[in-house]
Amino acid sequence: MLLDESQLPETVSYIRIEHYTEAVAAIRDMKTRAFGQLLTVLYGLALTARKASSGDGLMADIREASDALKRSRPTFAFARYTDLVIGWTQDAVQKEPDTAADTVVGHIQALLGTIKAMRLKRAQLAASLFEDGDIILTHCNTSGELLLTARICRDQGKRLVFYATETRPYLQGRLTAWEMSQDGFDVTLIPDNRAVSILSSGRCTKVITGADRVALNGDIVNKTGTSQLALLAREFGVPFYAFVQEPGKTATGEDVPIEFRAKEEVTIYKGNTVYPYGTEAFYPAFDMTPHGYIAKLVTFGKILSPADLPAGWNIQP
Repeated sequence: MLLDESQLPETVSYIRIEHYTEAVAAIRDMKTRAFGQLLTVLYGLALTARKASSGDGLMADIREASDALKRSRPTFAFARYTDLVIGWTQDAVQKEPDTAADTVVGHIQALLGTIKAMRLKRAQLAASLFEDGDIILTHCNTSGELLLTARICRDQGKRLVFYATETRPYLQGRLTAWEMSQDGFDVTLIPDNRAVSILSSGRCTKVITGADRVALNGDIVNKTGTSQLALLAREFGVPFYAFVQEPGKTATGEDVPIEFRAKEEVTIYKGNTVYPYGTEAFYPAFDMTPHGYIAKLVTFGKILSPADLPAGWNIQP
């Protein structure tokens, strides 16, 4: 059951996923975003294993599902995880073909548990960057991780205030404002084009965003609009932080493919045309923020400064 983020915050509803092709469609159609995409990939592969025949049939089905899921969003790097599942499947089919599917599902469930623990650790690290009275600006939505960080800070007696950009055109900032306000935090939604007023006025003390990808040199690729926040933060002396994964072999942010989505995602909102018919639109869904604009990278294992890289990448999940 997949929470349909496209219906939030007006409606809390779930999509029943019974086949990996439905998982692919949900990711492509932006029904789930940020870390939800990765969880959908892994659950989609677990479903595939459960439905597959044993032996060679299982191997073929896992490869087919992995290939389709890897192509669902080009900017997010799913290959590392799908390759893990393919390796587990190969090993299980060779050693115990009759129970291989159960073994693969067990590995995936264990990985999901590890990811949950890693995200908790990352939130704890992020919480150490915030002080009582901080006013924090964020962009896009971090699949609950900023909320988790805020809860940890609250438990530590730190009082925080949040500003969330709308994050057009999908308005993920509304999700951030919704989840933060539901938990009792002081959060204010602002238009994307007014972040400069928050940063230039001194009303903001920290900026933190997620990152769909990070490179070995510390460049990040995240939801479009992130780079301008980082640039403004540097201009006005506000530290900019990012939640990141491991970089893999990606050398710089320029090496990450940027996904260009349909213009209709700008001109149409929830089925309603919001601009005159025939209006052209341009929608690169991500942008690249150079490492020089970033104060700290919050990994699953520690907090890094871009100046520490690439030698600093020695964490293990």
